[in-house]
Amino acid sequence: MKRLTAYVIDIIIVSIFLFFINSLVNTINESNLVTLNDNFINNKITVNEYYDNYVVINHNIAKENILTNILSLILTIIYFVILPLKNDGKTLGKQIFKLEIKKQDEKELKFFDLIKRSILIHGIFYLFVMIILVYILPSETYFWIENILGIMQISIVIISGFMVLYRKDKLGLHDIWAKTVVKEREK
Repeated sequence: MKRLTAYVIDIIIVSIFLFFINSLVNTINESNLVTLNDNFINNKITVNEYYDNYVVINHNIAKENILTNILSLILTIIYFVILPLKNDGKTLGKQIFKLEIKKQDEKELKFFDLIKRSILIHGIFYLFVMIILVYILPSETYFWIENILGIMQISIVIISGFMVLYRKDKLGLHDIWAKTVVKEREK
């Protein structure tokens, strides 16, 4: 339970920073989305018209938010990779609860171990792929890939959470892949 609470604290800390980053960007397409929703609610457009317009607006919003998405990726890497690497396997949440990330084989924790963890549990692969695909794919293809990858990312986090809660060794998918474990600090 300490590990889950530490994770929630870490997510809250990162989310606060991301909220401030995102609040700096007010996109034109977000107001277009509000108008689209109003038109749909008031039966001014059909479901098909709504879908067609929504897909395009969603794609445009993603393009407008490219800088915030890049900053989100950088912040996530700094907080969940660089910070624990420089702080003996501890984020702020883990520090509060006297937890640390270690290698399962007791070797030194490396940059790529933490990257592997973050690919699965913190969505850095998802963010990276979506940043690239927004400029490569047409609106509808981007929309479906974004949703499919988003569902996969959420599923991985949920599955890992249940694994940490219910497995005897308390390892999630991210721990198994990166060969890491979260332990109580020995000091």
